Amino acid sequence: MSNSTEIDFQKINVRKLEEGDNLSCFNCTQEDEMGLDEFIHKEALYYRQSRLGITYLFFYEKKKVGFITLSMGDIRAEQIEKGKKMPVNIKTYPALYVGRLAVDNQYRKRKIGRFITQWCIGFALNISEQVGCRYITLHTTKPRIPFYEKCNFSSAMGEESHPTVLMYLKVILQSEAG
Repeated sequence: MSNSTEIDFQKINVRKLEEGDNLSCFNCTQEDEMGLDEFIHKEALYYRQSRLGITYLFFYEKKKVGFITLSMGDIRAEQIEKGKKMPVNIKTYPALYVGRLAVDNQYRKRKIGRFITQWCIGFALNISEQVGCRYITLHTTKPRIPFYEKCNFSSAMGEESHPTVLMYLKVILQSEAG
């Protein structure tokens, strides 16, 4: 399949990774410094069974094109709101943590990663009505920062010495948007 073929995002389906899923054709080894290919093939089911993270598979025309692994997390207030006065003393904010996000090599550069990120934002908005969820957070490598910045994520303060960068996005409810 050519990388120039337009994707009809209405045709993308999402479901949780299940035992017995055949992932042998899924390949995200291109520029895989975070070990995403090894994770989806060897670790993702263990993460689900142990409740360390739930992986969601993204399908386009019945082909696996990407995945995202989500878990709960938090972010320290000092990393995002330096000097901001709050009505209560908040040390950390609850966050949805993106542990892994990958797109199959055949589907790169076709906005599927951005679609998965937007899906994640919608997911966070939905759960924020049930449990506290103020931010979405993730760790990424420096070469991936521009991608997440295009998706409106910001780099957290105080992460300069780490090999990965903590990034975050505020979950904004309709009542806060206007």
